[in-house]
Amino acid sequence: MRTGVLLPVRGIRRFVYAPAATPTKEIPMRAIDCDCGKHMEAETDEALVPIVTQHMKDTHPEVLELPVEQQQKMFAERVHDV
Repeated sequence: MRTGVLLPVRGIRRFVYAPAATPTKEIPMRAIDCDCGKHMEAETDEALVPIVTQHMKDTHPEVLELPVEQQQKMFAERVHDV
């Protein structure tokens, strides 16, 4: 017995079986919500860092003047799962 759903084929007067939708695995995301309201997210912390860095360059350049250790601490305190 076939499982799936019947779907119409465009331009043809017949139906074909399409496999039933399989559940997709959700990819956990990491995010930071800036004090200015900007929400930034990516699949990993490593992918999130350049996004946050660009936002800091564009919007909050004074943060980039802080010592790297302090910037890393701020990141670690604010990053969270989505």
